[in-house]
Amino acid sequence: MSKYVDVIYAAIIVSMTVTFFWTGTAGAIVQGTVVALLLPIYIQLMLRRMRPGVLLQLLYVPVGYTMIALISTLINIENYVEDGVVMAVVVSLNVAFMLFTASLIASDSDPHLPERVLRWCGVLMLGFLLYALATLEHATDGDRFTTEHTHPNWWGMLCFGVTCCSLFYRRKRALFVISNVVSVFMMYLAQSRGAMAGVAVALLLYGLIAGAQSAARRPGLVIGTTLGGIGVLSLGLIGFNWSKVESIVLDFLYEDVLFLHDENRGLESGLTGRVDAWIDAWEIWLENPLLGTGFGTNSDVHNGFLIIGSEGGLVYFLFVLALLAAGIKRAGQRQPALLATLVGYMVLIMTYPRSINLNFGAIVFEVALLAAISRKGVSPGFRSEASGALTRSGEPSAVP
Repeated sequence: MSKYVDVIYAAIIVSMTVTFFWTGTAGAIVQGTVVALLLPIYIQLMLRRMRPGVLLQLLYVPVGYTMIALISTLINIENYVEDGVVMAVVVSLNVAFMLFTASLIASDSDPHLPERVLRWCGVLMLGFLLYALATLEHATDGDRFTTEHTHPNWWGMLCFGVTCCSLFYRRKRALFVISNVVSVFMMYLAQSRGAMAGVAVALLLYGLIAGAQSAARRPGLVIGTTLGGIGVLSLGLIGFNWSKVESIVLDFLYEDVLFLHDENRGLESGLTGRVDAWIDAWEIWLENPLLGTGFGTNSDVHNGFLIIGSEGGLVYFLFVLALLAAGIKRAGQRQPALLATLVGYMVLIMTYPRSINLNFGAIVFEVALLAAISRKGVSPGFRSEASGALTRSGEPSAVP
């Protein structure tokens, strides 16, 4: 079992997403998550794989989240209707459980287990996306890709997670290209603009850092490629009508991707009323500055940071900000895939009604975040992901 622990973790994570897809209710995934996440604890205890010191350093994340969520929810109990407070508590505990599972993965005796888990998540979820494209019909509402039980942006966030997982494929270039082509195509069908923005930033940041690393290792190849590109571009500028191409590209970007002039989703509509919701959420935060109005009370606002502030107040906002700062600082230039995932997710949730939750894209972010924070405890005997992971025996890991 120890040999396939990365596959087991990935299967658990992917099964949570597939369960939601088939059932179409949040209740099913909420009720099943705790049961599903008990398996990782059993795996770690049975195989004795964890680094206790690193795990203790990471426990403040799920514990801190749980305390903030419960306190904010309970002191705002009057803001919930019927069983709303019960659902808010259950969802918060499940998210805390997911953060704890990410802590277990990050504290494994192999510090590269998080990357291996995310690779397998990407492979398994790519198969799910191909299945969706091959068998599911498009919705007629605005021609956005969706299904009976899912929202188009659910697919966008899922595709963001697949793209981020592909950043860990290392030398599997064909798999990297296929994953991103399928993800971008699905996001285009779903018209998920926020996910496209997050993916664009993640890929750009990863490319810049990876390119800088390649330049440091093989400057001759980089210089030759750059000069060759400049030469081809110069020849093209001589006899090609680039203004026409620019017009076509910009029109496609503005009208068919961003829908800036669409009467229902464009700028004149206030981005489908999202601007007004942002203003309302900001005012709610100002009225409840410390602990917000309770988790789950402003979940329709299309900005994850405003959701964090309005629902959990300044306490929750600073907590998340501290985690992001620690993760970004420790990922740095040594771990471009982790850094790109964290920054890309920050961009994505600026236009999404999501923050820290159980969506596949969010889970990928949570695993990457805990992995980045745990980097302080990485053994110097392991290579960085840029040069390929080694096991303790010195043999390359057999991962996708």
